Amino acid sequence: MTVLSGGYAAWVAWLDAFGRGEDRSVDDLVPVDESLGPAMFGRLLQRISAAYTARAALWSRTLDQRIAVATEVGGTHELAAALINGRGSLRPLWTLADLPLLPGELRAELRRALTDMLAEIQRSLEDSARRQPGGEEVLGVLREHRLTVVAPPVSVLHSNPARPVGRRVIL
Repeated sequence: MTVLSGGYAAWVAWLDAFGRGEDRSVDDLVPVDESLGPAMFGRLLQRISAAYTARAALWSRTLDQRIAVATEVGGTHELAAALINGRGSLRPLWTLADLPLLPGELRAELRRALTDMLAEIQRSLEDSARRQPGGEEVLGVLREHRLTVVAPPVSVLHSNPARPVGRRVIL
């Protein structure tokens, strides 16, 4: 068995955790570029793609479950809460897509994939609501709490912030 060490190993551990739904600090990660060597760089790009796909699928399953519970309970307030929570839980995917340690082309591709996924889910939810008798109210909630809102500004996860959060007082 090969024991991984260094920057590649840190990425592998981080990506495995990310794919399972864990959010860890990126402080120990190195930039993903050609300096890793062409073979390692290629393998790492595949692992990043697989971790993104696993995390997006986990997010989608969780959203489906939340919507199913909201539908079961039968209220539009519950549906709105499920959509709001679903949007909030997208933050790790947006964070990965904006991670400065990744090559620019990969970041753009991840953002595009995430945007496309959300547009497809939004379209599917709205189509489903239109097919329901009396689905106009549900359709209104889906449109009011869209999953496709502009991506939030993302800050990279750090275990130790560089400076304290808050206002600075200058006298």
